[in-house]
Amino acid sequence: MATNYTINILKLKGGTVDGQDDVVTEVNYELTGEDDGTTYTVTANINCVYDAENFTPLANLTENEVKGWITSDTSNHVAYKKHVDNKIAKIKESKTELTKPW
Repeated sequence: MATNYTINILKLKGGTVDGQDDVVTEVNYELTGEDDGTTYTVTANINCVYDAENFTPLANLTENEVKGWITSDTSNHVAYKKHVDNKIAKIKESKTELTKPW
């Protein structure tokens, strides 16, 4: 079965960058994978680069937009997904079906 992933955004961090206030420079989130009833969650971070031409004010950010930043960070996000998949596989390996003693 394929792993289903969910993202839970925990914190947005940032400040003033190039004179622009409330710029998100880091996103802290949880990535949870679920495969056939087995789940594993990892806490992860991405760094965000300020882009004046594509800047969205903090008050106008949506959860889906920030999740898009996470999933488009292919180097880190792919590595976190792989980590979750590996942990789920190890958990599944450790659960062997035991024969009833009767």
